Amino acid sequence: MKIKVLFANFWGLPFSEEIKKTLNKLFPEVEFEYENLRTPNDALKAIKSSGIDGVLLFVLSSIPGIVRPVLMSGLPTVVINETYGGSGEFLLEYSKALKEEKPIVAVSTRNVADEALLKKYVGYLVAIARLKESKILLITSKTTTAQATLEFPLSVDMHSTIRDIQAIFGIQVELMPINEFKEKYYETVNEAKASELAEKWVKEAPKVVEHGPVDFFTAAKLYLALKAAIESTGADAVAFNCIPLFITGEIDAWPCVPFLKLQEEGIPGVCEGDLYSAALMLLMKRLADKPGYINDPALDDLKQEIVYYHCYSPINMYGYSDPRRLSYAIVPSHGNTKKQSVWVEYPVGEKITVLGLSPAERIMTLHVAEIVGNEYGPHVCATKVVASVKDTKKLAENWPHRSGWHRVIFLGDLREDVVNVARLLGLKVLEPA
Repeated sequence: MKIKVLFANFWGLPFSEEIKKTLNKLFPEVEFEYENLRTPNDALKAIKSSGIDGVLLFVLSSIPGIVRPVLMSGLPTVVINETYGGSGEFLLEYSKALKEEKPIVAVSTRNVADEALLKKYVGYLVAIARLKESKILLITSKTTTAQATLEFPLSVDMHSTIRDIQAIFGIQVELMPINEFKEKYYETVNEAKASELAEKWVKEAPKVVEHGPVDFFTAAKLYLALKAAIESTGADAVAFNCIPLFITGEIDAWPCVPFLKLQEEGIPGVCEGDLYSAALMLLMKRLADKPGYINDPALDDLKQEIVYYHCYSPINMYGYSDPRRLSYAIVPSHGNTKKQSVWVEYPVGEKITVLGLSPAERIMTLHVAEIVGNEYGPHVCATKVVASVKDTKKLAENWPHRSGWHRVIFLGDLREDVVNVARLLGLKVLEPA
């Protein structure tokens, strides 16, 4: 580990050698790099060194401004101020850095080479450096390890999510492990029926790109299994933790096409096990009879546009009881590495209401946007709805971290209804853009 030791010592007072001797005695395992600072340029040059685990700054004798580049660098910094020679600089610069929430601790003393003091304060920097060299072994299920590794948007507060959803909405959540689902439903599907359904899907899709009936076989199996599980449990929506389950080999099918079919039957299908979005989708089904499109919002500040992308969208976005359907195609996505994805074309010029949820903070996020286009291509997910908003930067600056990345689109300007029902549920509505 490497700690940079800086002496702000404009008048060249004789403390440095005693300090070096004490540090080397107390921490023989640490590589200390020593430098003297007499100008702000000295300070700038000193903090540019690579591989620094922390900074130990002695303010011995100085004039205001020399140590500012160090204190504002954002590096973990311990400041030791010499009472007589350093206090002018220390008092003017330390409080300023604290107000800007820089990672700094400080002590002011007449005896800057005190062994006990150095052992305590330099010990902070050493502990931080040792943490960077440490390793924790976490042994858990394959699915959970995948979630922890990816930290994809839906692993936010995973263990408390169910309780928060229940507390706000009163929705019951029934858990089913993947091995039980496979044993009871997926592995018992009639394969002839699944093959027949796969052929039907190919024929009825408006457009199919680089797919044949064989590519839909596992998706058809999954659809039939999900239907059976829904009927057995009496569920009104189904959430499937697709990404970890697929990449760990615990399931061999994507739920994109099955969810498209289930949505047409009035059953919300929820990607990535996202209970936040599931609650919003059920809420809006009850409130406005509308399906929701889970998506990953991606901002373009230069155009004041948001691209809402994911690998499936409902096609009955006008309403569960509305006969209108959006045009769609079955396509590969993610650079042609993923099949069974769905591209859906949204109506340009129409408004959309975009909702997010942070149950632990009792926050619902809301913005209304106008659709300006649809993008098509193999980059990232299949469906890419482009919409314009007033200020994309405000959206980024005010994004609640605990709400995750996903948002849910509902067709139409539903703001007034959403605000009113949120108030009744005791939710604060955040409208950042």
